[in-house]
Amino acid sequence: MRDKDDNYSLRELVIIILLLALITAWIGQQFFGKHIPDAMFYAFASLVAAGVFGYSLEKRSPGAGGPTWL
Repeated sequence: MRDKDDNYSLRELVIIILLLALITAWIGQQFFGKHIPDAMFYAFASLVAAGVFGYSLEKRSPGAGGPTWL
């Protein structure tokens, strides 16, 4: 779970946890008939989307190692 500068970041960890919660909620709703409030489902999806969008906006710090074409 590293960011574009190859540093550890909690944002990536939170995205993974929320993605797992989203998939678990969907599986529970589809296959086990557990009712998941729509607002909670959409909140998880929105938080995952916001994290991924934030990652796409993140720029590599000047002087950071790695290829420059990423």
